[in-house]
Amino acid sequence: MSSPNVTYIPNFYSQEESNEIFTKLLKCPFKQPIIKVWGKSYRPLRKSCSYGDHDIEYGYSGHCERPLPWNRTMLKIKSDVEKKTGFEYNFVLLNFYNSGYAKISAHKDDEPSLDQSS
Repeated sequence: MSSPNVTYIPNFYSQEESNEIFTKLLKCPFKQPIIKVWGKSYRPLRKSCSYGDHDIEYGYSGHCERPLPWNRTMLKIKSDVEKKTGFEYNFVLLNFYNSGYAKISAHKDDEPSLDQSS
């Protein structure tokens, strides 16, 4: 796997803003979808939830993720990130790991619907 192009921006949000956003994100309707990896179906320990444009779907590991419509909190994050990065986004997949045991190993999503240059 090649090294990802990651930019860390310290203090992107203030501590107060971060706490407020985190509290709102905890109320998202997270679910544990059944996914298929190497021919086996299971529910991962992580929970997920997605938001996005109305015409977007994201399929991975035999699961189709249909996003919820953007809400006020997600639109604020989306706008702030777009301003900082100069890119426009149409979908976000939120993952919730409720313990140190809920994890996923390093991987690259290679679904055909993704921009292969990212």
